[in-house]
Formats: sequence, structure tokens, C-alpha cells
Amino acid sequence: MTAVLGLSIDDRALALAAEGRVLGIAPAIVRRQGGEAPIGTPAPGLLRRRPAEVSARHWNDIAAEGAAAPAALSIAAAEIGERLRAAGEAPQAAWVAVSAAFSPRALSDVLAVARAASLSVCGFVDAAVAAVAPLGLAKPAIVLEAGLFHVAATAVECGASVRRRRSIVSRGGGLLDVYQSWLDVVSAAMVLRTRFDPLHDAAVEQRLFDELPAIAAQVEEAGSATVALEGPAGERHEVAVARDQFAAAAATRYREIERCLHELRRAAAPVAVVVPAALLRLAGLRERLATLAEAELIVLPDGWAAAVASQLPVEAGAAAPVRLLRRLPASALQPQGESPRRENPGQRADAVIDPTHVLHAGRALPINSRGLTVGREGNGVEITVSAGAAGVSRRHCTILRGDEGVVLVDHSRFGTWVNDERVAGRARLHAGDQVRIGEPGIGLALISVGGGGAQATPD
Repeated sequence: MTAVLGLSIDDRALALAAEGRVLGIAPAIVRRQGGEAPIGTPAPGLLRRRPAEVSARHWNDIAAEGAAAPAALSIAAAEIGERLRAAGEAPQAAWVAVSAAFSPRALSDVLAVARAASLSVCGFVDAAVAAVAPLGLAKPAIVLEAGLFHVAATAVECGASVRRRRSIVSRGGGLLDVYQSWLDVVSAAMVLRTRFDPLHDAAVEQRLFDELPAIAAQVEEAGSATVALEGPAGERHEVAVARDQFAAAAATRYREIERCLHELRRAAAPVAVVVPAALLRLAGLRERLATLAEAELIVLPDGWAAAVASQLPVEAGAAAPVRLLRRLPASALQPQGESPRRENPGQRADAVIDPTHVLHAGRALPINSRGLTVGREGNGVEITVSAGAAGVSRRHCTILRGDEGVVLVDHSRFGTWVNDERVAGRARLHAGDQVRIGEPGIGLALISVGGGGAQATPD
């Protein structure tokens, strides 16, 4: 097999790999004009201090349906060239792993960028599929990503082969929004305590921005951190910040990640949530992911998708077509270096407690083996919804107790949601779950009365 490079196109961490080993990884924040250093040179240390000289949006612009300006294409090509030089690699054949942010239409621009950097592109591979293929999973996976300007999730089916099922991309915000919210938290706390505002001096703001990832990681691990800054005159300013402050400031982005997860997962179905290690260093995100029942967390080293892509075979022949792979065989090939880490955060305290009642309209209705059927008025159902309600079938769903516990069986053509996840046929229910049907939706709460919840109520 001919040796190739693997390139992972993701503005949070653009990575270069060869023979399963990550050669280099850095955020796609680079110089946009010459001067002290060439165009495409990494420049995160200038983003807040001299923003006019820096580009952070070029990959985001290219990803937006191929609507990139020529300047974005030239900056991206220069960046790849600089990454190759920094890694000591000559341009050669490469597989490109692309994030969910890139539509198929945008890949023609990515191909032009790679060729401008003298790379011979063997093909594109969905980064989520590349990430999951070596993991040997027997259950579905959802791969999370957060770029500088987007968050996304990709559902992947696993088995003998690994196949992309669906992606959700939320644009208009990303890690730079999170960092800005944390800058505001530190600034407000420091002004309140010391009367010094670090955001009023560009050099001090840049130093704080540079330290944010380390501060967030310490806050996540220890619950709090002390931020110490030197002012323009050399004076020292300190303030303590807590995990709750950082988590609350980033809540909007975290909720969007959760929305993508819930929309992709079938209700109550076991799933592997695959996430880069860097994202779990975001203060408060791990705690949000821990609320996912029946979820295994798989933490990937940064650059993993690029390392996997660098192990893909090259088709013989110079005229081989450039393909987009959204399916790969499950592979025993493993990138070199750190291995993925597996955790089980979704073991909630009520996971073994069956509900005894459905709470609706101020009434607690007991659940038994005959079941409670939800539907429109006048159809002989136990829980009725107004006949004019949108998205509700005559017999919409049934909640009943059986040998496997309490389950919801969906009869509708409109869909039923448990904890904001759509039910695929049937779903196991637990105390504390929330059922939603219709638009804008009516809610049913599952509760346990009497302390146990494991015993069936009398029929």
C-alpha cells in the first residue's frame, strides 16, 4: 500500500497525519496577509490583539455551500502548505477527512484548495465515519464536533461496516462564542473585585484569551480556578472563577449540542457518544453529557480522524476518481499513539426505577398491564387530547407495564418523543421521563409513587 497523508479539515483543530501517526494539529487561525510571517502561518496569538491581520473564518466560508471568496481559498491553500512545511512533509497523495460542516457541494472548493497546496487527493472520507470505523462498536454512534463557528453531530450505524446516517449542523456560533462568554465572565468578576477590566487593553485581552483553554480545563477538573493577569503597567490582578459560572455562560452552545444529540438518537436506545478529548475540557460539558441515559462516552485523541484517513488505501492509476466515502468496513487498524478512552456517564440514579403513574392535566393515572392509550377525544382512549390538536393520531401511543418494565408503544404516523428523542416503535420508560406528542405538543410526566416503582400496580 502506498504511503499517504491524512488531513482532517476542521477549523477547531486542523490535523495532519501519516501512517497512522498525528504529525501536527492546531486551530485554523492563521495570518491573512504577509509581513512578519507568510500567509497561512498559525496566528492564534494575534486574534484578539491584531484581528485585521488574522483569518479564522476561511474554512467556515468554504464550508458554506461552496460560497467562499477567492481570498478564503488562497488562505486555506497557504495554511495547508505551511502545515506541510512545519511537519517536514513534501506534498504527496492524501485522504481528506471532512467534518459535517462541509456539504458535498463545498468539497469541490476543498479539492481546489488541496491541489493548490500541491496535494494529490485520493478522496474524501466523512470524518465521523473515519473516527468510528476502528472502534469495533456493535451499537449506533453519534459523533460530536464543535468548530470555531459551528456545532454538529453525526449519527453513524455500526456493524460489519460503518455508515453515516445523518448529520445536523448548527451554524452561527461555536467555540469562539464560548470563549467570548468566558472572557465576559472573567472581565465582569475582575471589574467587580479589582476595578480592572482586562478587555480594555488588547494585549491583556490576548493573554487572557490564550490562557482560556487551560483555565477552563482547570475549572472542569477542580471546580474552580484563579485567573491572574498582569496589567499594562505591570500590576497584578487576580480573581477566582467557578465551573458553574463557565457552564452557565456556555449554556446556549451546550444546549445546541444536546439538541443535536436528542434529535439524532432514537428514544432510550443505547448509543455511543464519540467526542474529541478537547471538547470534554470545556467546563461543564461533561456534566451535561452525563444526563444521557444508556449512553457510553468514547473520548478520542485529537487528530484521530486524520490518523485513520492516513491508513486508507490508494487506488492504482493516476485517473482514479476522487470519491466521498460515507461507508467504511469496521477495521482493526488502529492509529499510533494514545487510544480512545471509554466511559459510562449516563448511569442516572433513577435508571432502575420504573414509573407507576402518568401525570397529566393534574391527574396521576396508574400504569398497568392493560395500558393507558393516548389519542384524540372520542376514540375511547384513557388520556385524551383535543380533537383539534395538530400532530395527534386517534390512537397515538400506549404506555403499559410488561415483563421488560414500563414501555411506550407508538401507533402514530406523526411521532412520539421521550426526553426530546423520537420513539422508533417502542421505548423503555423510567421514572422522571417526559413524553411529548403533537405540535406544539402536550407533555406527560412519568412518576413513581410509593418509593419503589418496581412493583406492578393492580390491574
